[in-house]
Amino acid sequence: RVGQAVDFVEPHHLIPISNQTSFKKSLDQVSNIISLCPNCHSGIHCADKSDRRSFIMQAYQLKKSAIETCGILVYHEELYEVYRV
Repeated sequence: RVGQAVDFVEPHHLIPISNQTSFKKSLDQVSNIISLCPNCHSGIHCADKSDRRSFIMQAYQLKKSAIETCGILVYHEELYEVYRV
């Protein structure tokens, strides 16, 4: 699960850089990056729809305050559309 202690982590942009044109603020900043264990990182990209939604929601809840503080406004429903789930 997101936030679980592991030996190494993989960085992941919560809001993918490919969606930059939809945002005025740069998406390539620390507030939009979450460290995921390899299983969660794979899950956010490749799991079935309901599991992907769960991974996305957990990551969103962890980063929501940080991304809002830097001026990136997005709702979890929008992230579901971005990730096509």
